[in-house]
Amino acid sequence: MRSKTLMREGDSIRELRLEDCESVALQIFSDSSSVEIFINGGEAVMSARIFTEAMATKISISGEVAIQDCWLLEAKL
Repeated sequence: MRSKTLMREGDSIRELRLEDCESVALQIFSDSSSVEIFINGGEAVMSARIFTEAMATKISISGEVAIQDCWLLEAKL
């Protein structure tokens, strides 16, 4: 359920209203043409088509964030 979608210069910002809770668990999967975000074990899911440059290998976060685990999965060609 999206509470608001805002378009700015070709990008979209998607916001999701969650019930008050101490923490939120995110699983983020991304490749060269899509991103999927699973919130609290699939309680909510957001996905989008994106097309990144081949060298786009960073993610930025802000706010009160604690990363517990992070994996890089490489495709076998």
